[in-house]
Amino acid sequence: MTEETKRAWDVVLAVITMAGATIAFALSLYQWRKGQEWSRAAKGRELIDILLDSDDSDNESYTWDAMRMLDYQDETRPFRTKTIADKRYNVTRKLIKDALTSDAANTDEFIYVRECFDELYFRLGQLQDAIDNKLVKLKHVCCPVDYYAGVMAKDVKLHYDYMRDFHYEKAMKFLENFKDWRKARIAAELPLIAER
Repeated sequence: MTEETKRAWDVVLAVITMAGATIAFALSLYQWRKGQEWSRAAKGRELIDILLDSDDSDNESYTWDAMRMLDYQDETRPFRTKTIADKRYNVTRKLIKDALTSDAANTDEFIYVRECFDELYFRLGQLQDAIDNKLVKLKHVCCPVDYYAGVMAKDVKLHYDYMRDFHYEKAMKFLENFKDWRKARIAAELPLIAER
């Protein structure tokens, strides 16, 4: 083999080595990104599980009760609260409206309804924090919140005013991801609230 042929083979081998290293790097980058996507999806599922935390005991999360209140607010057989001061209350659209009006009296049932919605709005804000910090993507945390955003959109001014008055800007930002909420807010001529 001549010296020129050796050099040519050295160049070919160097090019093949560099190409192989580039391919290996690209594949490892692709696998890392896929791993990150799986991690985000798992974190999203974890956050939704916390949102839906319920074992139907009296110790369950207020968030789930708020979601059930939204589900049953128009039913002929309404959702009943947990026992509050030895009494259970029927939850109706009127009770929710009265409780979330900031000048409402502090009765036991109003306090309970407000605590439930406070936790729901707080948890929605946490979902937005996770999106903002790139821990999850919206697609990882949108179900079943997209449904509840649509239900809340029916009373957009009520929920909007309460979240505005009590500084749930992150929850409002999160709800803006959903068409039903966004359309209802715009139709009601309610401005977009900036985060503090």
